[in-house]
Amino acid sequence: SEHLDSDPAHYQRLSEHLEKILTELKDQWDQLALALASFLPTVIAGRREATDGLDPQTEAPFHALLAHALADHGRPLTPERAGPLRDVTVEIVDLIKADIRLVGFWHNAHKREQLRRAVIYRLDETRLEDGSDLFDYGWLRPIADQLIELAKHNHNRLVSAP
Repeated sequence: SEHLDSDPAHYQRLSEHLEKILTELKDQWDQLALALASFLPTVIAGRREATDGLDPQTEAPFHALLAHALADHGRPLTPERAGPLRDVTVEIVDLIKADIRLVGFWHNAHKREQLRRAVIYRLDETRLEDGSDLFDYGWLRPIADQLIELAKHNHNRLVSAP
């Protein structure tokens, strides 16, 4: 739970895996200790794998959040959605990195709102090959809010990234 806000999708998956271990090996203390000992390095390492060539520390958490939002609205990640989702993730992370590098950004409500609007606009402009929207406009405000919150929790990683 300590790192959940910095990469919700990754740490939620780890949490579910931990819950499964604890449930399956409930009263088998020796096996539980072995399973937890082998699971611990995965937890400590954090996200190491990259998705579609995305940076695992800066871009992958945003990609996972967007993919999860699509799935929550009945649009699971498919090959036709993968490319546009990857592209918009990179663009949004670049946009966020540029804005949050400004001194005092998180204390400036006007700048945060400008960034939120820019994120909404960029998500709204994302199209699939057939010209259909990747995201419905009605979903964009809460998704943008989640992206901004994720950026706040990953501020240090984002501003130190090239």
